[in-house]
Amino acid sequence: AESARQAALREQPDLFRTQLCNRFLRSGWCPKGELCTFAHGPAQLRTPRPRLAPTRKAITVNPKLGVVDGVEALRLQIAQLREDLAAFKALTDPVSAEGASDS
Repeated sequence: AESARQAALREQPDLFRTQLCNRFLRSGWCPKGELCTFAHGPAQLRTPRPRLAPTRKAITVNPKLGVVDGVEALRLQIAQLREDLAAFKALTDPVSAEGASDS
């Protein structure tokens, strides 16, 4: 279950650098520098964006298996990457290549 704090954060728009920094406007300097969440001049201003609500459960469609949830999709991707990596290593490893040519 989602806490009230999580719900409130999810509903707030992303306001990073959507307003000018008052300190920077007054003095031309801000002690926070690049870490400041306010814009230091018009070039840094952004348009506010709504935060995207997290999805409850990601699903994907696998041509072989049909619809699978996000966790299973990641497992399938990892398995495929391991197979690809093993095939790549076999092609680029001189020891494997010598063993293959000896046969």
